[in-house]
Amino acid sequence: MRNHKKHMQDQDLEKIRDEAAKWVIRNENGLSAAEQDEFNEWLTSNPEHCTHYARHKSYWADMDRLAGLQAFFHKKVDPDLLEDEILPHMEKRKLKYVVSVVVGLAACFLVMFAVTNFQFGSGLSQPVLATDLQIERIQKLDLEDGSTVFLNRSASAETRYTDEERLVVLKSGEAHFDVAKDFNRPFVVDVHGVRIRAVGTAFNVNYQYDKVDVFVTEGIIAVHSSELSDEETLEESYVEINQHAVVSLDQKQPEIEVNSLAEHEIEDMLLWKPQLIDFQNTPLEQIIDEFNRRNDIKIVIRDNDIGDIRITSIFWSDNLGGFVRLLEAKFGIMAVYQDDRAILLTRSVD
Repeated sequence: MRNHKKHMQDQDLEKIRDEAAKWVIRNENGLSAAEQDEFNEWLTSNPEHCTHYARHKSYWADMDRLAGLQAFFHKKVDPDLLEDEILPHMEKRKLKYVVSVVVGLAACFLVMFAVTNFQFGSGLSQPVLATDLQIERIQKLDLEDGSTVFLNRSASAETRYTDEERLVVLKSGEAHFDVAKDFNRPFVVDVHGVRIRAVGTAFNVNYQYDKVDVFVTEGIIAVHSSELSDEETLEESYVEINQHAVVSLDQKQPEIEVNSLAEHEIEDMLLWKPQLIDFQNTPLEQIIDEFNRRNDIKIVIRDNDIGDIRITSIFWSDNLGGFVRLLEAKFGIMAVYQDDRAILLTRSVD
């Protein structure tokens, strides 16, 4: 009888493992809104589901270190997240299984609390439930040459690749570029006549109505204005890692000013880029402070007792919609969006 009971427990555990692996694969391929809700329900319906999710995450971190790779957003895993111990031994067949699982785990994080794509309305005069609106996410573009572009909210860009040049035209807003090396084809960002040239580097560009802000997080770039006449010498200003260039656009002859930045200043200027943030038994008030640091849309607590709610979870820093959805579904909180770019949190009315 005891052996039969143990056999049933083993079968249940194996089923959970199989379900977890299937969810990883489904997340890699992309989930519909209904599938995202189904995944969230599965993840929270049984503590064993979260345990094995954490275990997969630990596999990811272990394989990352073994292979000398970097996680997608260079986020180190907090060991306190993994409430059970690391498995003391992994057989070869289990190692193969882990390799197949970790390939899609980053995508699993991405949709952990995702909801239907959100986008801002305009001209709102009355408060609207946050879940009735679309809250825009940060866009990530994987370009054909292996370069990556992150577009901040409301930013837009287009690519114009040729055999001689990889050109990206930033039409509005802010973007961060992580450029793949190709010495035969320079990578150029054009922003209102200001051209930024790189081969293999990483840098941030912010286009405002009267200036272009550029700072470098890796390598070196060359900045110049293409508005110079043919008779004038085309001069370039070189901007290195941890340097900042400001190109003024309110003059007939654009000027380029270069200065140095401290590392903490660059970190603050990149807070808008999506990152995985881990919270372990953290007060809601502290979580909201972290979201507000990283987003222009601010979350405001209207009922003081809400701030004491403690949450253990993982969020993408730009996923305000998913965060609000979780609060409404699990903690009896109502979120109202107002046209002053704020989300107000109150207790739900039964």
